[in-house]
Amino acid sequence: MQKLILRNFQSPGDILMLTAAVRDLHACYPDRFVTDVRTSCPDLWLHNPHLIMAVDEPDVRVVLAQRRTR
Repeated sequence: MQKLILRNFQSPGDILMLTAAVRDLHACYPDRFVTDVRTSCPDLWLHNPHLIMAVDEPDVRVVLAQRRTR
């Protein structure tokens, strides 16, 4: 299994959309990923069944959301 930490410190709306992305990731690729998040709205993630606390280890891939510039 690949371990992912998804980091997003954008607006609450962007983080809310990330909840759907995590849900769909696990729906499309069952048992392929272990995910955790680092966001500024931790309450949005309470009781989310797709999150498993990942420790910052060398084999964990950190994905950072960045705002697009024009």
